[in-house]
Amino acid sequence: EGDEFTVVKARKRKGAGPGAADPQSPSGANDDLVQNALAEIEEQLNQPRHDGRVSLQDWRERYEAELGSLKSFLKLYPDKFTVIAGEGRHFRVVKTSDGPAMRAIREIEDLLKHPECDGRIEVTRWRERFEEELGAFYDFLLTRPDIFVVLPGKGADDFRVVRTRDHLAARALEELDHQVGHASFDGNVWMPHWDEVYSEALGTLKGFLESRPDRFIVSAGDPLDDRSFTVEKCGDDIADRALKEVEEQMASPMHDGKLRVSRWNERYRESLGTLRQFLERYPDKFHIIPGENSKFMVTRRSDIKAIQALRVIEGLVDAANYSGFLEVPDWESRFAPTLGELQMLLESHKDLFEVSFESDGRLAVERTEEGQEWEAIAEIEEQLALVGNSGHVRIARWNEHYSQRLGSFRRFVEAWPGRFTVIPEPGNKFSVAKVPDDIVARACAEVAEEMAHPGYDGLLKLTSWSERYSPFLGTLRKFIQSRPSRFKTYNFGNVMYTFPATPSSSSRRPRRTGVASSSSAAGPGIAAAPAPRPISFGAVIPGAVASGTAANAAATAAAARMFGHSAAARLYGNAAAGAASSTAAASFAASQPSASAAVEYVGPEEWSSAAGTSDRGGFDSFGGGGFG
Repeated sequence: EGDEFTVVKARKRKGAGPGAADPQSPSGANDDLVQNALAEIEEQLNQPRHDGRVSLQDWRERYEAELGSLKSFLKLYPDKFTVIAGEGRHFRVVKTSDGPAMRAIREIEDLLKHPECDGRIEVTRWRERFEEELGAFYDFLLTRPDIFVVLPGKGADDFRVVRTRDHLAARALEELDHQVGHASFDGNVWMPHWDEVYSEALGTLKGFLESRPDRFIVSAGDPLDDRSFTVEKCGDDIADRALKEVEEQMASPMHDGKLRVSRWNERYRESLGTLRQFLERYPDKFHIIPGENSKFMVTRRSDIKAIQALRVIEGLVDAANYSGFLEVPDWESRFAPTLGELQMLLESHKDLFEVSFESDGRLAVERTEEGQEWEAIAEIEEQLALVGNSGHVRIARWNEHYSQRLGSFRRFVEAWPGRFTVIPEPGNKFSVAKVPDDIVARACAEVAEEMAHPGYDGLLKLTSWSERYSPFLGTLRKFIQSRPSRFKTYNFGNVMYTFPATPSSSSRRPRRTGVASSSSAAGPGIAAAPAPRPISFGAVIPGAVASGTAANAAATAAAARMFGHSAAARLYGNAAAGAASSTAAASFAASQPSASAAVEYVGPEEWSSAAGTSDRGGFDSFGGGGFG
């Protein structure tokens, strides 16, 4: 009581004292357990030609409860092990004394894996980083014949490097092709030297043959003898097989624009060239987007056609006079040859449309209802906007109304970094803040500027996003998805196309279609014009007023030309922007010499009712789903 207190002697930590575990060991871990784990790991690392992969299959059952994960355990002993990070959660381990060699090997292997690599490679700053411990680059390669083969080039200092496995695979294929292609071949492969020459690198003969369905068809022989099989040469066209493999990968829901064709160099390069060279032969199928150095992304040309179709459909569904039953004019001639049936396209975009067939065969299509996440976001932002709110949001009905679909409240707000920042507080508490408006405005302006560039194809690239905005707004993809009032996205697999949003796409309200007559709604000098074919998409610069509208018109015209469409344009603005709007409209019409261009000037009253404001100018393409 008062100032009185009691002191007791602390108990000795388990394992402390003479003979205790290494002080680096996990606190409280049994010393025998630690030593056993170290011994098993070192035994694997000491095996000849070990490639750095450590696998203790029963780690979880035997060690994890006391020692933690294998990776965290290894990091406790930097004097013994070096952990080399790989893709995702993968990693390799080497003895610290072998670390430089393994890092060098890993870099060389990464260079050789690149589809454009011809074997002439250069490791960045080899002399500075590796030469003191490993020697000259060429000499180091010669010390690892189990991993690399050095082939002489044209000159004294010219040489190529190939992986030993690839080199042996090429030799094995040459032998096999000679046997299988011989007129007297009876289906039985005879390679008595396989185990001695090839098995260590390529595995069993049967396994190798089965790994090359592009070259061989393997049929089982005696069902009681796994070594009994027959072989025949594959008769398919090699280009067709490669094309099928590429298209299957690009059709996957997980495709992100990056192609990863397994062992392309080994299987196809000799006949078809590099992966990029092969893809460039099919400009009607594939769109290649150059990246840094020799990297690139690949998308399907049909995606662009699908976006055009989706914009037309959205325009029809959002129209004030839409009946609920969808009919797309000219579908069979304009879209079906590339996209197939209309229903297939709609069902692959359930995030946009709800589809059902009526008994009379008509296709009933409606916009997909706005997701529950936007209801939750609106409720959170409403609380944060209250005067005096300190960031402590309380949604009493979260568990009963939201949690089943959206998860816990904290997890939900953390999943929307483009709108909220979670601020940790003592204990498990936290507060929530809206992301700063000025940062959002700058980011939106940069995105819009990128989209306004001539030739913009919907694939958004802001190279400095990670350094400048990620700490505040999350990834570029997350940010774009968090701003549907500003940006419209279309997803094909894991590839996201981004365009400016329109009032109809952001609010999903019916949109007035058609063009102005020559009466009062039109601005000075803007004449009536017949309804044009719909534009596929356009572009906008936020906050455009007066002279800015001309830039918008030019960007929209560029987009229209890109897809071979004419465009209708509606110019929003106040009285001060009227003259500039008229100038922009005339410029826009003049840029469309082969197509009609109808332009309507909308005054502040109608702009206010349509877009919620009357103090800014803007440019908006419309008609059949055009936007900008």
